[in-house]
This record gives sequence, C-alpha cells and structure tokens, in this order.
Amino acid sequence: MHGDETTGKDIRALQQKFRDGGISRRDFLAALGALGISAVGARSHLASASALALSPRKGGTAIYANNLHGPDDQLDPIVFTSGIDYTRGRACYNNLTQILDHLTLHPELAEEWSANHDGTEFTFKIRKGVEFHDGSPLTADDVVWSMNRHLGADSPSVIKAYFTSVTEWRKVDKHTVRARLSAPDRDLPIKLGEKQAKIVKKDTTDFRKGIGTGPYILESFEPGVRSLHSRNPNYWRDGPNFDSLVLTAITDPIARVNALIAGDVHLIASVNSRSVRLIESTEGVHVNSTPSGRYGGICCLKNTPPGESDHFVKGMQYIQDRERIVRSILKGHGQVGNDHPISPVYGADHCADLPQRPYDPDKAKWHLKQTGISSAELFVAPVAAGIVETC
Repeated sequence: MHGDETTGKDIRALQQKFRDGGISRRDFLAALGALGISAVGARSHLASASALALSPRKGGTAIYANNLHGPDDQLDPIVFTSGIDYTRGRACYNNLTQILDHLTLHPELAEEWSANHDGTEFTFKIRKGVEFHDGSPLTADDVVWSMNRHLGADSPSVIKAYFTSVTEWRKVDKHTVRARLSAPDRDLPIKLGEKQAKIVKKDTTDFRKGIGTGPYILESFEPGVRSLHSRNPNYWRDGPNFDSLVLTAITDPIARVNALIAGDVHLIASVNSRSVRLIESTEGVHVNSTPSGRYGGICCLKNTPPGESDHFVKGMQYIQDRERIVRSILKGHGQVGNDHPISPVYGADHCADLPQRPYDPDKAKWHLKQTGISSAELFVAPVAAGIVETC
C-alpha cells in the first residue's frame, strides 16, 4: 500500500508539472515509464493531465508585455495601428464577427448574417442580452453608429478603404442592422472582424474610458506606460478567466525575454526566433507558435532604376536561398515563400499548384547582368545582436 501511495503522489506531481508547462510530453511519458507505468496506462494519465490543462483556472493577475508602445497609444478602435492597441482593443471591445484559428470566420456580436441575391445588401442579427461596461444594453443603434464612423473621405479610420463599397448602415429593428453596398463584396463579414472594426457605444466622445462590451473593464490607462483592466462580471460569454490584466510593453527584445524567464511578466509578444531555444529550455515557460499571414518579402520601387527592370526583379527572386533563410534566420519558425503573400495559412485562397521558384545563383547573375549589375557590395545591417554573424 505504501508503494502505491508513493506512486500515486508521484503521478499527481508529474501531472501538475505537465499542466504548468514545466515538463514536455515526451519527458512526462518517460517519467511515467520510470515509475513502472505501462504504455497504455501512461497514455491514460497523459489524457487526464491534458484535459485538466485545457480547463482554465480562474483568478489572479496576468501581466502581458508587448514589443512596442508610446504616447500615441490609443483606445479609439478606428485608429488602432500597433500591437498593444490591438491587445487593449481585444480586452475592451468586441466585433460583429471574429477571425479565429486558421483564419476562419465566426459570429461574435452578430449571431448570424445573410446577403441578398446579388451581394449588395448584408443583414446582421445582433446578439441580445449584451451590456456595455457601464450597464447600458447593446442595440442596433450602437452598431450603426460604430460602423458609419468608417465611411466617408473625411473618416479618420485607418481601414476606411475596406468599406468604400458600403454606402450606408441602417437600423432595421432593435437587434438587426443592414449594410447597403454599391457593388458586391463577399468579404464584408471578414472585414468586420478586423481589429479596428470594434463596436463602441453610440455617441462616444471620450474613448479614454474604453467602454465596450469586452471581457475586461478598463480601470486606468497611461499611454506609453500601461493599462489596468478588471474582469467583466457581466460578460456575455464564458470567461474571462483572470481577475485582472496589466498590459504594457518592453521594447528591448532581450529584456522582454528576460522578464518572462524571471517571472516579472507572464506573457510576451513578438518573440525573436533566436530566443525560442532559450525559452524552451527554461522550466515553466513555453512558446506558443502559430502560423500567421505575415509575409517577409523584398520590396523595390518599380518607377526607378534598378527596380523598374523585370530582369532585376527576377534576379532578386532567384538569388534568395529561402530554405537557408528559414533554417538560419527564422530558426525553423517559418515557411518558404514563393514571391506572393498568400501562404498556406489562408486555406483555399492559397495556390499550392504554383511551382516553387528555386534558389539559382547562376540565373540570378544572368538577370542582374542584363540590368548592368555585375558586382555589388553586400552590407548586412546590425539590427540585432548576432545577426551579422548569422548571415
């Protein structure tokens, strides 16, 4: 009996360590094997630990550090331009639609939507029972007012170009709105999931209060310093799980990683690929790596030499050793591109049949020579520690 009790305690301790991210799946199974647990039994314990890990524990304060902030930090969604703005926006507000994993579209404040036969009208049913942080109910009036802010040449919205085909938003009833378009736009519901297309309270003039329908209530906001948020007790769906949030930024990438490892912050953004191995080797800290739509390309002006030459463009395309870039610069945390920004993460919009352009220095030299370039001095900018040596 004593031995069974000890084994049980050891298993529970391992499960707790696995749930907290202090041990990998492989090491968890190996440790169970060392305790004499069969392969079948080990998988059972792994499933139990994984299920518990997926059940969020409520309470506490989460401190999040972005990579950039400054005096121009905003709480008015239509002028959001930075990562820290987007994070605060997600805490304070909601959209009509939401873009989730694999860029799939889901309902948020709009429960459902439909288009007319020619795609020039979209009707959205607004979720009932949703409250703003000040206790006032969400209605179609708030949605119409929020969306009309993006219309017109004088709109300060940074995404107003997305809605040039929308001629008006109007209220149908208390919980229904309709968008009229001058031309069909099947992507309108997707655009409504953009970070700047948040729904705010009608006639809001002071956005420093951050009054929205989101999971966290703004308590204080110091642009370029931090914002404090408390859990919204009347949030319309499951969650939030933390009692409070602290949203700030640490602009130095090394200092940001060190703060995470030291436990001064709990989450960070924009992890440099060169820091991933250090983080992964630290007990209790792990990296969430998600394929994104970010595209790293070489841009050149097509209205001036040498970029105006198609030969120059072709030369630059062939001179890129893409596999080496992914391996050496991104440390494996990336995918080889193919001279267009539509990656596999875009699903059906990605063209997998397009032949991959290979690395071919001889073709690159030939094309560049046609533009009069036979030699060039290579300058590697020391934009980060170790980058010159890596290249």
